[in-house]
This record gives sequence, structure tokens and C-alpha cells, in this order.
Amino acid sequence: MSTAESRRDPDPAPTRLIDGIAALMGRVDAVLVDQWGVLHAGGDAFPPAVAALRTIAASGKPIVVLSNSGRRAAPNAARMIEAGVPAGLVEAVVTSGEVLWRCFAEGRDIDGLRPRALHVVARTAADVAEWFDGLTEPRPVAALHEAEAILVLSLPDGLGLDDFDDLVRAGLARGLPMICANPDRVAPRDGGRLLVSSGALAARYAEAGGTVRSVGKPCRTFFEAAIARFTHLPRGRILMIGDSMEHDVAGGAAFGLSTLFVCGGIHRSAFERLDDPAEIGRRIGRLAREHGVPPPDFAIDMLR
Repeated sequence: MSTAESRRDPDPAPTRLIDGIAALMGRVDAVLVDQWGVLHAGGDAFPPAVAALRTIAASGKPIVVLSNSGRRAAPNAARMIEAGVPAGLVEAVVTSGEVLWRCFAEGRDIDGLRPRALHVVARTAADVAEWFDGLTEPRPVAALHEAEAILVLSLPDGLGLDDFDDLVRAGLARGLPMICANPDRVAPRDGGRLLVSSGALAARYAEAGGTVRSVGKPCRTFFEAAIARFTHLPRGRILMIGDSMEHDVAGGAAFGLSTLFVCGGIHRSAFERLDDPAEIGRRIGRLAREHGVPPPDFAIDMLR
């Protein structure tokens, strides 16, 4: 960063940089941890993140793992164990797909929508069958003309947004609303790759004039489910750890939670080759402003 750039953006961010999660254990009573990008990126769990979970558990703080995943909680919990996260460290897993499924199972509407038939976008047919297991309504339908809404659980591997242009046009022509079970626009993968995700399709549908309802971080319904077991705690004593300004920091802050931002997740490119704490703090502040969210309370390079 040049001297001129420093003069244009001189205000230090109020975010405190920490070296490890142990520094916060005296400040919090419960911990919410984002899954993808913080605990793993599709492959094996990050060893420092697992060590951090052990530190949290050893301090007696309950851990709930959160994910903007269209899949239900049980498959995500199994995925974490396969990745190397010991099952005994985590008290619960809350996914956007689970929250949406329970809304339907309990007969609740989705911000005014209660469709009976859904045209589903998902990675595989098996994912669709797994998600609808146990639901009597709504039901999945293959033909768009039979649907009352489009449900996006996930995007099939190898497809880009342009591959859904026909679906977008047809959905708009029929006036169908879209329900998105994963608001994330990108999905982290090992090696620092970012793949297009369900939220990007929902954003394109909305930009084209369609009605979209999303369930997941940062929406209030999701965070209410995430802290349901912690309603006896002051919200400021609950820590939200995540790597997304738009979803983790924004959602946690809006709900009154403390926030720990992981710089090495989906925003890692903004922090490459930075080692000056003051500049890292300024970069965090600018990133927060760009996303229209309050600066996180704390930040760390990766969960450790």
C-alpha cells in the first residue's frame, strides 16, 4: 500500500487482532462456528481449527457449527466427522437447509410463501430425495409448469450461472418465486479456489426481477435457530466465528453477537502478502465498509 493510499484511508479499524482463540475464552460463554472456509474447505479439516475447537471445549464453552448449506444438519455433521472433526467437540450443527426443512415440516411460511410443489435445483437427484425425506408438503416436481416456486438447494457440479438462463427466463415468465436454501454466492474449496454457489443464482434471479426468499446467514430466522439453546445467555457473550463479512459478521452483529472474522477464508485475497497489523486492521475496516457491515470485534488469520 502506498503512502498516498494510507493518507486517503487513515482511520484504524476498531477490530482487535488475536493470535489464538484462547484469548477470547474469558469473554464468551458459547461459540458459533462457520463450517466451510473456517473448519475445512471441502477436504480434510484444518488442524489448527480442530485444535481451536479442542481449546473451546476444554474451557467448557458449548460449540454449535453453522453452515449455509442446502443439505440438512445430519449429512453436514457426518461430513465434518469424515473430514476429521471429532464428534464429541460439537454440541450441534445448524444448516440453512435444516432450518428451511423445519419451517416446511412445521407448516410455517417462508416470508409469506407456502408453496405446495417445488421445482428443485440440486447437485444430485439423491440430494433432492434426501432433503424431502419426511416431508408431506411441499413435494418436488420435475416439470416447471407444475411448480408453485423454485427451490435452490445447491448447484450441480461443473455448471455456471449461464447454464441456468433458461430456468431464469421460464421462472420469470411464470412469475414463480425462488426459495434459496444457501445464500452463499461462492463456496470455498481446498487450494484457495472459490466455486459459484446457490446464492449467486438467487442474486441473478432477483436482479432479473424475480422474487427471492433466502434462508441462512445472515437472516434472523437462521440465527434464532442457531442460538435457540443459548437464550439464557447475553447475546454479547455468544461468539460468532466466520470468514464472510456479508453473512457471518453481518448476521452476528445484527443479532447482537460478538464476532470473530477469519481473514484467510473467502476474503483471503484481500490479505495476501500483508503482515503489518495496522494495515491488516485498515483492510478489515475497508472490507466491512464495502459490505455495509459493522467491523468485526476480533480478527484472526485462521481459526487456531
